[in-house]
Parts: sequence; structure tokens; C-alpha cells
Amino acid sequence: MPSALSIEEFDVLFDAVRARLRISVVVGLAATTEQHEPTAIRHAFGTMFECVDALDKLQALLALQRAPREASMTATSPGIAQQPGSGDPTAPPQ
Repeated sequence: MPSALSIEEFDVLFDAVRARLRISVVVGLAATTEQHEPTAIRHAFGTMFECVDALDKLQALLALQRAPREASMTATSPGIAQQPGSGDPTAPPQ
């Protein structure tokens, strides 16, 4: 599993899975409305489930990618600056 992907790479992967899922739905619908061919329907649904599995994996990987970034942003971002006299005991009196 790759350790680091850019946001653009995630976009490409999500686009690829969505495109495959759309094609599978169209094939499945065509098979059910025109041919009533069980093999084509099973294949289309199998591909749809593969796409859902791929989306689950991408989502988990994206969460792993975001966790360190969000943790570093939280650690490095300053807290809300308090105005003097706003309850900050180190603030000079007004």
C-alpha cells in the first residue's frame, strides 16, 4: 500500500472507480431490460461490488493520509488569541 499520495492522485483514483461503476450500472441495466441474461447481470453486480470495495479502501487510505496532516495542523496552529483583559491572567491591566 502506498505511503503517501497527493490529493490529485486520490482524485484520479476516485474518478476511475466512479467511471467503472457507471459503466457497470449501464451494463447491468441493459442486461436486465433487454437480454435478461443472468450471466451479464451477475458480472455487472460483481463489478459494482468490486467498485464499492475499492471505494472503501480508498476512503480508508485517505483517512490514513489525513490523520498525520490534521494532527500536525492541530499541534502547530496557535490557539485563539485572547484580547487583553479577556480573562488572560498574563495580560497587562487596561
